[in-house]
Amino acid sequence: MIDLNLIKDIINLIQIIISAKMKEKIIKDLIISYLAIIFIMLIITYFLIYPLAVDKGTAIATMFGWSAGLFAPLSAFVLLNAWKEQNNFMVKRDLMINTLEYLDEVSRSIGQIY
Repeated sequence: MIDLNLIKDIINLIQIIISAKMKEKIIKDLIISYLAIIFIMLIITYFLIYPLAVDKGTAIATMFGWSAGLFAPLSAFVLLNAWKEQNNFMVKRDLMINTLEYLDEVSRSIGQIY
């Protein structure tokens, strides 16, 4: 017979492992994207904005605002993709558990017939 509780525990353990890896991936992606935006901001500021700016402090503050404005939708995109991947896994997990329960019920019914 199939030990359904053991299989459910294994599936839940797999979900925990995938969730931890997903968190690491999200953090890594967000840090890399923020650093890339800051680097681009510094290049634009140094070569284009800074030489023309009268008030250098305001120019730098404006560029930090610009970089934050770019980072917000980018981080939303990363988080949305991560949520979709996790949600897809949870749907598949629920389908596997339901299928295993159904197969266990069919197996018991066949066992009762014979």
